[in-house]
Amino acid sequence: MMYEEGKQSPESEGLGGRMNICSKYVDSRRISTTDIKIADSEELLELKSIIDGDILAINDQLGKARTERITNGTYADPDWYRRAMTAKGAKGQLSQRIQNELRLRRKENSQQRMISDSERKYTSLVQALHLVLTAEQVDEVVQKARELRRSSNDAIVNSTT
Repeated sequence: MMYEEGKQSPESEGLGGRMNICSKYVDSRRISTTDIKIADSEELLELKSIIDGDILAINDQLGKARTERITNGTYADPDWYRRAMTAKGAKGQLSQRIQNELRLRRKENSQQRMISDSERKYTSLVQALHLVLTAEQVDEVVQKARELRRSSNDAIVNSTT
């Protein structure tokens, strides 16, 4: 569908010009790895919920087909069954890709928080050293810390060789 130049589609209103990943999935049932990478975490959680719902619906249809086979001896159309199983597998893989992306993001956020916490502790320690010690003593402590770090790094390198 074409929109006037400079106007956004209704799906992308308020999204800075980019289409919401859930709308894209609903429209095309196709999501690329790039789409997953650029979507925010809330969108990914919503999309995962939609996909998992699709998987449940397929499982329900497959269950009804199995029940029909058991109770009436009527087999489902083999082509339909193959398409249903293929769709279920593809949606399951997409759900896993989204879950992996969310896990990576949580891990990165956790690492960033740990780095920030370490930097705050280091800054606080240096400030405390400057308050308690003379400039020469602070320099001596910093030099000793560097030596200890080098010797521990050397010990790690020597233990791995």
